[in-house]
Amino acid sequence: MIERFITEIDARWPPEEAEKVVLRVIGSTALMLQAKYVRGTKDSDVFRTSAIDDALAERLMTLAGEGTDFHRRHRIYLQLVPSGIIFQRQLVRWHPAELLNGKLRNFRIEVIDFTMDAKAADLPKYRANFHRVERDVFGVDTPTEIELPEWAENG
Repeated sequence: MIERFITEIDARWPPEEAEKVVLRVIGSTALMLQAKYVRGTKDSDVFRTSAIDDALAERLMTLAGEGTDFHRRHRIYLQLVPSGIIFQRQLVRWHPAELLNGKLRNFRIEVIDFTMDAKAADLPKYRANFHRVERDVFGVDTPTEIELPEWAENG
């Protein structure tokens, strides 16, 4: 679902830029691009970096923002999240979405490390309780097991 949404945005994007536009994905979309984890979501959050100026932001929102034909067709929309929204106690790690990036002409997708500053030893505890947080806090029914990517399993 998410991959199809992003690849269609890429396919409809006019290839004007000399370099690929880097989109840093956060939230549940980042988790779905890193792990075998699926859940319903209404938006795909992209962190607004300095590389996304007002003109580029407007183009992205016109193509795939809330209320667009894209949104109605995919039942998900692109949302730009202000750079100040993430509280960073430590340096956040970003991972390239390599399998997806190999299919894209105009964009390079990076996903936030969903463990962020967690210690590797704490990861099983977070994984075991993630579904409860999603259900109780966000009202979303999630699977009880999340298969983590290899980099997360290996620390």
